Amino acid sequence: MKNEMKQCTQCNTQNRDQARYCKHCGKLLPAQDGHAFAELVAKDSIANELDKFRNRVKAAAQLKSIGANVHIQMDSVVIGKSGTGKHFLVKQLTDVLVKEGLVKSSSIRTVDAADFPIWMDEFDKNLEDAKDGVLIINNVQKLLPDGDAVDLNDLDRLFARMRSDSSHMPIVMMTGLRRGFEEFLAKNHDIASLFEFRFDLAPFDEQALCKVCANILKHLYKLAITAE
Repeated sequence: MKNEMKQCTQCNTQNRDQARYCKHCGKLLPAQDGHAFAELVAKDSIANELDKFRNRVKAAAQLKSIGANVHIQMDSVVIGKSGTGKHFLVKQLTDVLVKEGLVKSSSIRTVDAADFPIWMDEFDKNLEDAKDGVLIINNVQKLLPDGDAVDLNDLDRLFARMRSDSSHMPIVMMTGLRRGFEEFLAKNHDIASLFEFRFDLAPFDEQALCKVCANILKHLYKLAITAE
């Protein structure tokens, strides 16, 4: 049976799957199958969506290994206020994609809403530059059309490319405002259908924070604490 290997995101050295640090450069290695985040989050819905993502990635990797020319949608919506772990979550998703060979690079290209119009000025070139990794459009709620506007905007151009090019890199729409973006997707089912995965990172209450702290102690230090 072939031994599973874990690739360092800094120097690309192959390490044992059980290793936590790279044997060449010492960098902390990606956790197996993205479960580092699943073990730290307090909401079961996030862990369940991560499992769904991981299983879909593995299915795509198996098809790729037998030469099947099939693209499985990997685009996601990540919703959460500042400090809820949105970028850390995307890093975990990227590690899963890299490990299974569905993206070539662990690089994550983040385009903020304020920079998006300029980025779109060289749309094709910028998409080509980002094709080997993962693309984040951050604060996407600021790019949504006002009211009943019918004119196409830059975001519509990106959505159109996602529909027409099934081989595009994984794209993440990231927003800190749940209500506006949810309403937009509810009114635009064709756009909502582009995003297979949805991660809703709600702010932590006291109970959730206690659970996160307990899981961090268990994950990093192998310490188990009781409810008392």
